[in-house]
Amino acid sequence: MDRGFEMPPGVSLNDANGWCARSKPTIEQEDWWHSGYEEHPWRLAKGVANTAASMTRAGGAWPHAPNGKFYVRIENPAPDESVALAQDGVWINAGVAYDFSGLLCDGTMFSATPKSEKPVHIEVCLYPEGRVDGKPLSRAAIVVDSTTPSKFTATLPATSYRGRTTFALIVPPGSTLVGDMLSLRPANRVGAIRSEVIAGMKQVPVSKIRFPGGCFASTYRWRDGIGDRDSRPVDFDHWWNFPMQNDIGTVEFLEMCKTIGSEPMFCVPVMFDDAYNAADWVAFCNTDHHPLLAKAGLKRSPMKVKYWELDNETYRRMDAITYAQKCVEFSRSMKKVDSTIKIIMDCYWVYHGALGEMLKIAGRDIDLVNNRGGNIAELRGDLTTLVKYNRMNKRDIRLCHSEYRANGYDLPTGPITAKTKDDGLNTPGIKNEKDTAIAKASRWSYGLSVLCDYLDYQGFGGGFQFANFTGYNDGWGEGLINCAKSRVYPSAAGEAFNFLHRQTMAWPVAIDVSQPSPLVRTQAAWDANKKELVLFALNLSSQPRTITWDLTSLRAKLGKVARVESLSSPTAHITIREDKPNPLVHKTTVQPADSDVIVVEAKPFSANAVRLQVTGRG
Repeated sequence: MDRGFEMPPGVSLNDANGWCARSKPTIEQEDWWHSGYEEHPWRLAKGVANTAASMTRAGGAWPHAPNGKFYVRIENPAPDESVALAQDGVWINAGVAYDFSGLLCDGTMFSATPKSEKPVHIEVCLYPEGRVDGKPLSRAAIVVDSTTPSKFTATLPATSYRGRTTFALIVPPGSTLVGDMLSLRPANRVGAIRSEVIAGMKQVPVSKIRFPGGCFASTYRWRDGIGDRDSRPVDFDHWWNFPMQNDIGTVEFLEMCKTIGSEPMFCVPVMFDDAYNAADWVAFCNTDHHPLLAKAGLKRSPMKVKYWELDNETYRRMDAITYAQKCVEFSRSMKKVDSTIKIIMDCYWVYHGALGEMLKIAGRDIDLVNNRGGNIAELRGDLTTLVKYNRMNKRDIRLCHSEYRANGYDLPTGPITAKTKDDGLNTPGIKNEKDTAIAKASRWSYGLSVLCDYLDYQGFGGGFQFANFTGYNDGWGEGLINCAKSRVYPSAAGEAFNFLHRQTMAWPVAIDVSQPSPLVRTQAAWDANKKELVLFALNLSSQPRTITWDLTSLRAKLGKVARVESLSSPTAHITIREDKPNPLVHKTTVQPADSDVIVVEAKPFSANAVRLQVTGRG
């Protein structure tokens, strides 16, 4: 819902300013498509004979919009017929009430008196989709008695209806209504977010979440996301040219992280802002006396923020050496506020070759280095550079990946050693190919690629601290959960991520593979307390594989029972759909383990984990 009427006519979020190319005849045919991507325009519902009523997307300096640049104006001069400002595709759940709010007035826009001489008696309604002329499912009355846009609220009572509806503001005959920042939210939301989205995030837990993420971070004004959300400035993204309503700001994000148990990681603007701004953001989050806490309705921030990444793609504006010098300036300013925070310096793409020089400049002031685009071989080289620097300078700088996406979008058939040309995530990988990268990212083959990378990352050891998935939800298919209208559910990558998360692997064990194959990936690891051994295997082929583990060289006594868990699919290109059951097969069994040889029958396109309890040391 474009609740602020700021989107330019004809512009689609699903186009991503031309960057998100598609390969199917219609967007609804893309593998990643679900109802959460729908964009239903506002429309004026009126009778055929009512030719005088109009809906105008208005803007300009005189009169100015209540918020942002634009608002909607409904004129209904008809003497005896109501009209409706309507929007289709609104999903409601049975037993849930819905809260409406909006900036409304009688159309005067500016006046010497606050109260209207002719209040507008509107109704906020929900109808079965497309049937505005029928009986509403739920309704609430509002008397708009203001001459200037003011905030009005109402609650639509819960019904037994579950499904798609049309939301409508009913404007009576002979009336004018101005509206902006219109919102309909479930009353059972958790903070600012749908309760089912919070439940979905808990279903696929992650340790860290980056905010505001990506390109938007470079021009993000965190103060614009503080206070009453309907009065927050509408920002216009520098790179993507889309309006940002600032509905989710620092407080909402931190409350979400606290609710789901994830650690926040803020991405600080460096290119277009200064160290004072960054330090002030730290003060707002990590101290008790910041003046904007009162504006946010808080005595203190919901939780302290430990990780602070210094911008996103600063090579757009500055060279690696200048950026490293900025890292020193920003880090020192921010750590004056809180010396315990961790500062992340980026080193990817054109910066990568200068990592050594950057460390000479900023190494004393940073805590992590982020190579956001490197493949496995490149990251391993970074670790070698960091080990050498840390040893010579008595530092402990770790490596991380703040915007992880799989190194290969196709089903992996071997280690990724070279970075392929990337002209946008949704362009086909090779000439004449009819598929796109994002279509591939919605499939189980991509989930298997994720698992391959994460096994490599864990094999890096303690020098590699974390890899943060590029999107928790809905990045045109590339995310861990899908937030459709009817339900929230893990994507194929999310199912893979969750499968790995359930395993207790912490300390990898060296293994000797007697018959290596690029279609079989294996790893053995102890849990954090070395009380459990996990044998992990990926079968990337279309045929079942028998995988045998010889444990005779282990200096540990293991239990006589093994817990075997698997996640598999009959084909690699399976996509989890909104309207169909999950095609992935999750199975947990128990099998005897009364010898030093463990045999796993791995299904095609499967992830497998065997867990053995340690009963003693040999």
